[in-house]
Amino acid sequence: MISKNMNLNEIKKLEESKKLLDSVKNAEYISELCKDAPDITLNTQCGVGKYSFVKIAYKEGQLIIEFKLVVDDRFQDTQKILYNIGDKCFLTAPQFIYIYRYLAEA
Repeated sequence: MISKNMNLNEIKKLEESKKLLDSVKNAEYISELCKDAPDITLNTQCGVGKYSFVKIAYKEGQLIIEFKLVVDDRFQDTQKILYNIGDKCFLTAPQFIYIYRYLAEA
């Protein structure tokens, strides 16, 4: 709660603390989603591949979700993806939420 006696620096620190708390809550929420459904299928520029959740990290202050390409014979484009793009995929939190919602509706 912001009182009339707080100076601008105190208000700024309070706002930064709230942003940090929101970020931690978002990370916990996304972590639970990833544990619940660790595998996703992505259509890349090289074809469709299956990816498995690895970890959540922060890069330049932004929440990043890391996935690793799963070598699965049911996905014909796996080797092409591996050769051209590599075995890692990084998604921002909004990208992951978009994919998760799309998969939940399908």
